[in-house]
Amino acid sequence: MRILFTVFIVVISCFTASSDQKWFQGVVVLSSGEVKVGQLQYHPKWEAVTFKQGDAVETFPVSKLSQFRYFDNELEVWRKFFPYDVMKQGIRKAEFYEVVFLGDYQLLRKEKAVEPVPRDRGMLTSSMSASERTVWEQAACYNYFFSDGTDNIVPLADFKNYMKETELFEELNTLADDHRLSWRDNHDIVMMINYLNCRAGEGCLPEFQLSKMVASN
Repeated sequence: MRILFTVFIVVISCFTASSDQKWFQGVVVLSSGEVKVGQLQYHPKWEAVTFKQGDAVETFPVSKLSQFRYFDNELEVWRKFFPYDVMKQGIRKAEFYEVVFLGDYQLLRKEKAVEPVPRDRGMLTSSMSASERTVWEQAACYNYFFSDGTDNIVPLADFKNYMKETELFEELNTLADDHRLSWRDNHDIVMMINYLNCRAGEGCLPEFQLSKMVASN
């Protein structure tokens, strides 16, 4: 049950795939519907995308784009981003979220600011295997969220409380009991989200084709 989330974490490394400093082949779709193909950089800190086509370079804020995607040639996957309206400190604003999988029920993630690694933590990571270090880097670099297609973007830690207010809670709680899933474990919550998509008949990953999950959403 834990393979889905773990393998996705291992597949995508925020340090090897940081788009803020590299140019990637990609596509931007303007709010007007116009599609542009060229090279781009994504700047999470500024919620903006710099786009280059020939000698022309433009920077688009989140308000000017309906989506963008780029091909991460190191990982050989397309990474896809959409703007979502969120409430922060009483103010509604649009922010880009990367779509992990897209269906009626969505798993999203967002890069977060990373503090310098403390000296003792650096000693710990140096003793880790490559896969263990990659998993640790993912935990440090990204926050994960759930969306049901509304304006609500819910951190996975709040998934249970959010679902308690819906008619799906009893069904999910039975699923959790039957399959020993924990409402406090991100891996298990991803299983529940996938179940909801299977139930809805869209976005289902019954065979868990994990290595291509991002590319196929």
